[in-house]
Amino acid sequence: MRGLGIIVILACAAGLSAISMGSAMAGTYTETVTPNNVLATYCKHYVPETDLVNTRGILVQGASIGWVTSVTPVGEVWERVRTPPVYIQTRRLIEADHYTLVPGPCP
Repeated sequence: MRGLGIIVILACAAGLSAISMGSAMAGTYTETVTPNNVLATYCKHYVPETDLVNTRGILVQGASIGWVTSVTPVGEVWERVRTPPVYIQTRRLIEADHYTLVPGPCP
């Protein structure tokens, strides 16, 4: 009984391989060939450097409130004035400048 099962399996495998080979041989297809095997085009694009700019980097002088006087023909005029703080701007490099390739045709 066991020998018969192996023979049936071998016969089925041979039949399937003959069917699949026959259909593979009989099929036809068309293929579009790209000249020079160019699969994709890329456009070179420059990316400038990116900096983080802190306008309140280093404090030089704090804010203050004071009085300013001026002399007019009528008399002396006193004005209360606010002076905002003064800072030195700082920069930190986030991304250096580089080139990148963008897929598609160039503009």
